[in-house]
Amino acid sequence: MGGAAFLDKNNIHTGMPLLFVLGCIFFPLIFALFCWGLQNHSNLQMERPEAVLVASKLVSSVQAVMASTAGYIVSTSCKHIIDDQHWLSSAYTQFAVPYFIYDIYAMFLCHWHKHQVKGHGGDEGEARAPGSTWAVARGYLHKEFLMVLHHAVMVLVCFPLSVVWRQGKGDFFLGCLLMAEVSTPFVCLGKILIQYKQQHTLLHKVNGALMLLSFLCCRVLLFPYLYWAYGRHAGLPLLAVPLAIPAHVNLGAALLLAPQLYWFFLICRGAEWRDQVKWKAGRGDPLLSTVLELRVVNPFLHTPLDRTRGALESEGEPLSICLGLEGCGETDRHSRRPGVKELGGGSAAKAIPVPLLHTPLSPPHLGGRGKPN
Repeated sequence: MGGAAFLDKNNIHTGMPLLFVLGCIFFPLIFALFCWGLQNHSNLQMERPEAVLVASKLVSSVQAVMASTAGYIVSTSCKHIIDDQHWLSSAYTQFAVPYFIYDIYAMFLCHWHKHQVKGHGGDEGEARAPGSTWAVARGYLHKEFLMVLHHAVMVLVCFPLSVVWRQGKGDFFLGCLLMAEVSTPFVCLGKILIQYKQQHTLLHKVNGALMLLSFLCCRVLLFPYLYWAYGRHAGLPLLAVPLAIPAHVNLGAALLLAPQLYWFFLICRGAEWRDQVKWKAGRGDPLLSTVLELRVVNPFLHTPLDRTRGALESEGEPLSICLGLEGCGETDRHSRRPGVKELGGGSAAKAIPVPLLHTPLSPPHLGGRGKPN
């Protein structure tokens, strides 16, 4: 009871600096510990770039579990959706703000290591010059602009609004919004499975289905549910709620929902494209049947399609996908087989079915731009 008394609504503002400082220490610290453990554990001994990537996903999963748990406790404890308060709503918000600052750096670190390992900056795969840090940063901001913007808005807009503007009202709604993080562990697990080339496993398929379902329920359908909950409280039908609440509340909900719809569209589009490729390959398509280890990267992850057996790579380029194909040498280039377009020139040219060139597998993490060709 003593701890609860310290962290109740009357005393929580006193502990704000302490909670913020704890968050600033906690998330970078567990990231460093994960990196150290992944690199030094006798059964793992990962290279630094691989350890950074996996550690960043583990930290994101830890934060997601904590946020979802806090959100569930808050939302189920508030019987009156407007006036009921729970100390954990303000406490966890203040503790979690540093995570978004940390995650911007962690995403850049992943981008930096991937850039160095793959040698994207120079010819013949040589490493970048030391003075190209700004170029790497620009590439990172270009590729991850939406995610960086999302994190910046969470820190600069949502946090002040949740602490100051709410004035202790609506803890139920804040708890529900925290539960949107339920989908994050599935996103992170998907990335780790891709890192270890486990796309063919049952675990990867089950995880993908759970990611799609959790994202739909906890991030997309969450907003209609919040409107319905308020309508039930106020005795209004669902369609009448937007007209009964202030315009700025509707605007805020729309701005929060928009990126969720965009990301959900990318998830569905990627799943649809993957099924189409499998169906065509199953029919014995002379080109698609030669695809080796085709990888569709999760829209929320930081790596484009992996290079496999000489596969082309299109990170940040207009081309939306890159495939590793066998049997696409001189014979195919000179045969001008219908429905095939050549990319590049010389011995490195590869033939790719034209219809696949227009599949928009771009950002947040599928190639860099988020626009179909």
